[in-house]
Amino acid sequence: MSNAEAKIAKIFDCYIISESSLGIECAELILKKKHQIKAIVSNEEAVVLWAYKNNILCIPSIKKFVEYAKEHSVDYLFSIVNNRILPTHILQIPRFLAINYHDSALPKYAGIHATSWAISNNEIMHGISWHVMNERIDAGNILKQVTFPVIKMKQL
Repeated sequence: MSNAEAKIAKIFDCYIISESSLGIECAELILKKKHQIKAIVSNEEAVVLWAYKNNILCIPSIKKFVEYAKEHSVDYLFSIVNNRILPTHILQIPRFLAINYHDSALPKYAGIHATSWAISNNEIMHGISWHVMNERIDAGNILKQVTFPVIKMKQL
């Protein structure tokens, strides 16, 4: 393996902030790739239970997370279905990037309720975005974006 391949193959560690089953699915993919999850920040019952079953620290609040993170650095922070606006000092916790999952193809539907707005506006295409978090909500560089057609159900 070359030095470049070794860098690409590096195992990373991370924190996840999530309030949904999507956070669990992403966490499972992270673990499957042999990366490490140092903690999950959530008070959502399903997420807490999943973390317990997988022997991963679950921190119930952002305040407690910030205290913990002061002593435990990580490579990445993932925010996956998290309705809190994270202040700059939290975005600076990871060594490399703070990354957010957003349920639309940015920048068109930034902010909350993106899927509902797309449906309300009769969009024919929708998508999801993974982007770098910064001080401006949903405005960081897009790392990965996938779009797909919206399938409309016929009126009954």
